[in-house]
Amino acid sequence: MVAQGEGERLPAPPADRHGDCWSPVHEQWVPAPKDADRWRRAHDECASLDRAGIVHVLTGVFLKTEQARHVEAPLPTASAWPWNRTSDRPWAFVSDAEREALRAAAELAQADGRSILCSDGACGCCGRRYSSAWFESELQWSDGTPAPLCGECDTVWARWGGTTPHATREERQRAAVLELVSGYRLPMGHVAPAELEPYCRSSDGDPVGRTTPFAWSPQLEVLRAEIWTARPDLAPEDRQAEFTTIHDERVAAELARRRAEAEQETVAAW
Repeated sequence: MVAQGEGERLPAPPADRHGDCWSPVHEQWVPAPKDADRWRRAHDECASLDRAGIVHVLTGVFLKTEQARHVEAPLPTASAWPWNRTSDRPWAFVSDAEREALRAAAELAQADGRSILCSDGACGCCGRRYSSAWFESELQWSDGTPAPLCGECDTVWARWGGTTPHATREERQRAAVLELVSGYRLPMGHVAPAELEPYCRSSDGDPVGRTTPFAWSPQLEVLRAEIWTARPDLAPEDRQAEFTTIHDERVAAELARRRAEAEQETVAAW
């Protein structure tokens, strides 16, 4: 009999591995202290998670069951908990580096020719034509028909949904678009530019959609570049060096300008 919430005990490590624990970081067995609990429990909340469910919990990337089979990265499981990384918080043993590696692998699987069209048209937020998953939303095309959300936009959109005492629904929707475009999460009390609307409400909104998300407006490209210049860490990894250089050049130019102004003020004071 297992107490409610305790979960079921999993098999002990193989005899030839006795005294060791599996490390998903190093993909090898590492020594555990003699008093380490080598038996792990499958918690009730995790018992029903399949491979796609684990990927979604850890990365926010929504995959179909078939797509999840193509994720070329090791998935951490309850039976793989290293003794020195257990915690009362679910999945706390998974490091940020492991999550990023899993997210990158999941996004590759998501984009690897297994995306589909939606009968309601392209994503009403980003305008992408293909996605691995589609969700209903409150968005509409100009003719009043429903506009769906792609799997890539749905998680962020849901987080910004509804109204709060600090922002209207439309303001929160624009904040969602800003985060999806650039990775920048708007602080509470700040408002995204009024022209930052989802694809279905833009003048170029068309259910046919586009191959590239957020590609219908040059203004979005300018906005994204400005944010990534101020925060190079938000840019994609392969462009961070580019925007770090631009950022450093701007900072150096601003310092030179201030230095020149200070020197002119000093000369004038003489």
